[in-house]
Amino acid sequence: MRLSSNRLLLALPINGVAAAPINATERWDWPDPGPCQIDAEYRDQWVEYGMVRYRTVFRAAYGPDPSTFCKYWHKGDNLPSNIKCADGPDVDGGWWRVDASFSNADWGVTEYWSALIRLRMDWKQEYGCAIWR
Repeated sequence: MRLSSNRLLLALPINGVAAAPINATERWDWPDPGPCQIDAEYRDQWVEYGMVRYRTVFRAAYGPDPSTFCKYWHKGDNLPSNIKCADGPDVDGGWWRVDASFSNADWGVTEYWSALIRLRMDWKQEYGCAIWR
């Protein structure tokens, strides 16, 4: 049986509606978080002395001390400058934070996101934790 081109065109939108897009910002629920959970995520950015400062907040539960994430920012191949790592009640009710400067150019943005993803994975692998989402 041969479909006419009009019937085929009417069938296409129906198939397109059935496949809903995946929301990239949707948080995952972990059914089995493992022995510990960690999280590190972008919080804010601003320009300071011609460089872009990025604030990353992080936390850990049932495992490593959150301060252990600070050491990863001081090693690697795309190092930021002026790294400050601390905790305090002024950040989301007491999260730890790291502020670091990157170039105020497109490649500086890429360096930041690359560093955040890689350093979070390094932290996860060293302590065997699940990423807390």
